[in-house]
Amino acid sequence: MIGYVERFLWAMRGVFSRKATWVWFVVVFVGFVVRGDTFGVSSIVRALALPPACYVCLLHFFHSTAWQAESLFRLWWQWLARENVGHRLNGRNVLIGDHTKTPKDGRRIPEVVTLHQDSETNSKPSFFRGHHWGCIALLVSAGKKFFATPLWAEIHRDDGGQSRTTRLVSVAADVARALGGPAYLVLDAFFAVGPVFHVAGAGQGTLYILTRAKKNVVAYLPPPPRSKHQKGRPRKYGKKLSLMKLFDSPTTPSNPSPPPSTTPSKPSVLSRSICSGNPSKPPCASSSSSPRAAGSSS
Repeated sequence: MIGYVERFLWAMRGVFSRKATWVWFVVVFVGFVVRGDTFGVSSIVRALALPPACYVCLLHFFHSTAWQAESLFRLWWQWLARENVGHRLNGRNVLIGDHTKTPKDGRRIPEVVTLHQDSETNSKPSFFRGHHWGCIALLVSAGKKFFATPLWAEIHRDDGGQSRTTRLVSVAADVARALGGPAYLVLDAFFAVGPVFHVAGAGQGTLYILTRAKKNVVAYLPPPPRSKHQKGRPRKYGKKLSLMKLFDSPTTPSNPSPPPSTTPSKPSVLSRSICSGNPSKPPCASSSSSPRAAGSSS
């Protein structure tokens, strides 16, 4: 185990332009592993029994120009690709993306914005000040258990030129390319919006989005064939479909869950050809959903 960790630390050496900075990286890495609390730099000092003068040195390390977080991320992704630790499904890696909000009480903390409270608890305020984080992890397996290995985390900035949803998908596409192939990206319903699928579609098959569709999602069937000598502009969309009403269709089993005493069977899948909401894209796409859990893919 010690030899494996040593190989990893030496593999990260190329990110740092100075050897002293890399040595402090090793100190920080070990401190993160053995610390018993989460109180920042002081936790590392206590865990490793460092002298008080090292506190300032550690602060200088995090503000050093001898390394860049983006370069460290990419080298970490390449290391995972060489080690081949990711769990593959149909020959593709599985990435997990999510967002989280952390409240902050400080008035002068950088990147603090006003956020809406998603919790249904009435005791919490509707809005609060804090950070909005985006995170991506790689699904790995050990035996019969699965784990999420962190790949990337960043505070969403409002002035970054991208929305909070598309920024995460863009980074996930870079991660998939660094890992050496296409990947599935599993997201929650917060990311079930049109721009997310447009960004994923621009990757030429690099990402396959798997997300739970929102209850108010609608789609359109392909337009009917245009009759001869019909006046007016050709129709772009056909009949409007509501996601929730699709499960009321006679083709959907009324009792998809098998009895406890029988062997579970594969869930039935309802598939329809629908039209894309972006006129610049191909007019029709494929959407599939299961009677057990509503989902959409791109």
